[in-house]
Amino acid sequence: MRRAKPAVSIRYVRWPLLVCLFWLGCGDTADNFTPWPVSTHPDVGAIDVSEADCCASQDCIDAPAKLSLACDQPNALGLLVAGQAMRVSANLLDQPGGPSSSCAIEGGRSQVAFRFQVDAPSRLDFEIVHAAELDLVMELREHRCDEAAGALFCTDAEDQVYFAEAGKDYFLIVESRDGQSPGPFELRVSARGALCAPAGQWSCEATSRVQCFGGQEQRSFQCATSCTGDSCAGDSCENAIEVTSSTSFSGQSAAYTSAFDFSDKPGCTSSGISGLTTLGQDLVFFLPGLLAGQKLFVDALTNDTNDNLIAVLDTCSAQAGCVAAASIGNQLRWQVERGGDYYVIIDKTTSTARDFHYRIEIDP
Repeated sequence: MRRAKPAVSIRYVRWPLLVCLFWLGCGDTADNFTPWPVSTHPDVGAIDVSEADCCASQDCIDAPAKLSLACDQPNALGLLVAGQAMRVSANLLDQPGGPSSSCAIEGGRSQVAFRFQVDAPSRLDFEIVHAAELDLVMELREHRCDEAAGALFCTDAEDQVYFAEAGKDYFLIVESRDGQSPGPFELRVSARGALCAPAGQWSCEATSRVQCFGGQEQRSFQCATSCTGDSCAGDSCENAIEVTSSTSFSGQSAAYTSAFDFSDKPGCTSSGISGLTTLGQDLVFFLPGLLAGQKLFVDALTNDTNDNLIAVLDTCSAQAGCVAAASIGNQLRWQVERGGDYYVIIDKTTSTARDFHYRIEIDP
């Protein structure tokens, strides 16, 4: 890892490798954490607590002297259970290599691999502790240890969080970032049960869109009218909000996604030339059966600094040009020239989490 730290004294009893599992309680405390049962690590070896270097509340496990730590024989950490934590001491010196981690400069020469599963969707906190002169990386892979392509993460930071799913094989690879600085290190892993899973997934609850944030929190954002499946009404052309009379709409911009960008679209500014870039969230409204001569007023003034582009389309497509548009002032006034069905898109120039209050008036 790149951040310099004072040299850390790592306890290891036998050479070339000793794997020490430190139960919390040996100088560390944490709420709701309990020791890992030795039975979850059947491949590591027999218990040996006779060494003087192990304090009274830790068990030392002596790995087989010839055990390879590359992907042909990864160290089995077993089934990680929520509410537990562990420490594993190992040494990169004279260990075999494997497929280089994606964030290593000259990796693949000396690696330690760990294999594990989780019993339920869990937040895993990984930390590597090592002497200041070492520069290590860790990479997490799934399904196959020897396939570095598509790694779940690779980092030279000293700590990393990942949300793991039950029923999958995971492989954590630790190696020297430059291939030149092997040495001892300590891997610390703690598991917490996820409140929701998978992290980042969206769902609907009543008229709100809910995100599983970080696996530990559900964040709710209000839709303008309703929510179905995992998206708000008005989030796309397929679920546009139908408007047949003057109506107001309120909600939270964070509930919506961005399907439109009006840059370079003809007629999509107040001046009638090509539109401006609109990478923020947008709402889609469907106005069926407008009559020639009817007047349309759209008010998107939301009292924030995030401007909106208001576009009128005769076909709902992200590639379509505009029949009418307002790119300044957050308001549009337009008189229907030809009767028919139209779409109104209110598109923010940049993403925001602010509330919105829109009004569409059809006169008469």
